Amino acid sequence: MKSLGRSRSVPFGPLSARTWILALLDGTSAVVLAAMTAAPLTRSAPTHLYALCGGLLAVITVVLLTVGERLGPRALLAFAAVRIAVVAATLSAATSGSGGLFAGVGLVWVALWVTGFYPRRAVLWMFLGEITAVVYAVAMNPEPLRVALDALPMISCAVLLSILMAQAVGNLRHEARHDELTGLMNRRGLDQAMRQLATSRRFAAATHSLVAMDLDGLKLVNDHAGHLAGDQMLITFATELQTAARGVDLTARVGGDEFIAILPGLSAAEAVAWAERLHATSGVAWSYGVAERGSGEELEAWLHRADTLMYAAKTATRAARVKPAAALA
Repeated sequence: MKSLGRSRSVPFGPLSARTWILALLDGTSAVVLAAMTAAPLTRSAPTHLYALCGGLLAVITVVLLTVGERLGPRALLAFAAVRIAVVAATLSAATSGSGGLFAGVGLVWVALWVTGFYPRRAVLWMFLGEITAVVYAVAMNPEPLRVALDALPMISCAVLLSILMAQAVGNLRHEARHDELTGLMNRRGLDQAMRQLATSRRFAAATHSLVAMDLDGLKLVNDHAGHLAGDQMLITFATELQTAARGVDLTARVGGDEFIAILPGLSAAEAVAWAERLHATSGVAWSYGVAERGSGEELEAWLHRADTLMYAAKTATRAARVKPAAALA
């Protein structure tokens, strides 16, 4: 089995996609505010406010482009919150539809950015912030009805697009982290789940075991019965594995005929008993190896130990099949 390396986000130049997109959006907003300052659509337009907000967003853009990768997720969210504050300020002082349009577009792109890069809890807090910004702007603007009518379609659009984007992103993430044939996690999904598990205090303090499993005879089935029969063999075993797994267990298909089960809280002896129960009732022939995680052991070494034991078991099984034929000779 190939080693599971750390996955890295695909960068745009020196910055991650999350940081780069936020910088791009803030920079674009700064340019628009500069244009609204230089060429106001109405004489009563709050150009001084536009200049102040544009300068603030320009500074944030420079910070993101220079030291953005040193900032954590919460710091980036704070910068997005500043953009929502800019919406509140410009909308509360808007004297025409152009100011409302600019503020509304800001609500939409902040919603999409947070939805694309953060969990649901952060999205809910973001919408609470946007609703608060709109309520503040309606209360402070001399023409509250006009501001409300300008902002309502935009915030509704932000909610709708965020829901659609959340569904699309969720589907893409599931496809990227799960095996299409069996529905189990794939190599990338297991790697990410194991990193999350490794950072939890509960994982560090308790005993955990890993079971590496490899189907016996899949190539023969593919060669003599066809790939559809081989696929059915994989699906059958994946279903058995999912049925045997507990809610806290991690199961994955990490190769053509290779599977992994991470069993939090189980010792090696308990994991062997778990594997034996599955093996005894399985309709598929397979070999396995069990390794209990040593104190401070890296995940790669842990995987390698279980893999080595699994291949030793497979070799022993193969040798047992050959001996009777050799004796007859």
